[in-house]
Amino acid sequence: MSMPNRSLFMMAGFFVPVLFCLIGIGAFVHLILPIQEETPPAPIPPIENKNAQALEDIEKRILEEEGNIRVLKQEHDQALMRSAEADRNQRVLRDLENVSAEMQEELEEIQEKAKAVEEANDQARQNNQRTAKLKAQKTDLGKAMREADTELKKLANELVKRQENRGKFSAMSLYGGTSNCRRIPIFAECRGESLIIQPEGLTLGREPTPNDKSLILALTKRVPYIVFFIRPDGFEIFEKYRGFLLEENAKSQIPVDIGYEPVDRDWVLVYPDKD
Repeated sequence: MSMPNRSLFMMAGFFVPVLFCLIGIGAFVHLILPIQEETPPAPIPPIENKNAQALEDIEKRILEEEGNIRVLKQEHDQALMRSAEADRNQRVLRDLENVSAEMQEELEEIQEKAKAVEEANDQARQNNQRTAKLKAQKTDLGKAMREADTELKKLANELVKRQENRGKFSAMSLYGGTSNCRRIPIFAECRGESLIIQPEGLTLGREPTPNDKSLILALTKRVPYIVFFIRPDGFEIFEKYRGFLLEENAKSQIPVDIGYEPVDRDWVLVYPDKD
């Protein structure tokens, strides 16, 4: 039932009894008025005053009921407003719940994307670390290659020099051992028919003559160290001069150190400068 129809119904329910009450009062008044005229006069209040009082009371009650009706209507309107507000709040709540669910989904998507980005960043960091490591290795490799290239160049130069000096040998590097003498030893090259003192180029005979022996003794007094380089055909002459020096060492207070080194026929011996 709508609110206006309900209000009319309530007002009709109130005014109908009031109407019947007024009709009854009027009928009662008409009945008692003849009787009062026949009875002896008595000091009673005027009937008009009673009716007026009744009407006034009825009007008051009507006003009270109308006030109550207005209060009820206001309460009803307020209840409707609260109901409408509750409905709006319910709708807002549902909307908020929907928005919250959507935001939760978006948050999960964002979290998934953030996780993917973090994984990508981790991969990028690992790639950067590998790249830096590869760069360092490349730098080290480049340095090693440059060093190897320098070493190869040195070896190539050494090889060229060796090729240029093929068959040439340093007399200083060939003889082994050391003596107490700090000077360069006497070098004697033993050939098939002669003994040559190097680097002076003094030639001694196959058989040590007195002059040859005197020369050897004079040289070994200055430098008590002699090295024999023996060609393949010079072993016989080496044994003769070595035997002579061993005999002199047995008689001398300052023995001569004797060294020897076999050399090939085609070797070119390079001696130090003359002392």
